[in-house]
Amino acid sequence: MTSALATIGLLYDGVDVQDPDLGIFLEITQGLHETPEVRGIDVTVPSVDGQFPRNRRWHQLKLVLTGIVRGNGVDQDARQASFRQNSRYLRTLFSSTRMPADLTAYLEDGASAVIPARPLNIIPNELVKSEFMLVSVELLAVADWNFSDIGS
Repeated sequence: MTSALATIGLLYDGVDVQDPDLGIFLEITQGLHETPEVRGIDVTVPSVDGQFPRNRRWHQLKLVLTGIVRGNGVDQDARQASFRQNSRYLRTLFSSTRMPADLTAYLEDGASAVIPARPLNIIPNELVKSEFMLVSVELLAVADWNFSDIGS
């Protein structure tokens, strides 16, 4: 686990995204327990009752990380400067132009799960005096989670 504050620890591209000292703390709020979107539809024939079930193929899984970005420092100027630096760092780490990277989740039971995901968007939800921001990060995975055994 990356932080004692989180139930599920997270790394993105090997970077701890739950570092309260750094000023960035994200938790996974969508995509770990949900099923992926699929491709394929059932065929409906107008002159026949019901539908003809067809194959479904794994398509994609949307992931959302939610948390905070904050500044550190003893006075407001230091906190604002630190906040801006942390905001830029988050923007670089989750740039929508980057290639997919592994999102690793350290689960409650000691197992881990890894999924390659590409950042889609960073959504600032609330900004307080350029020192603190609630934020959501949207990611898109085109492969499913790879779960490890407990303790491996």
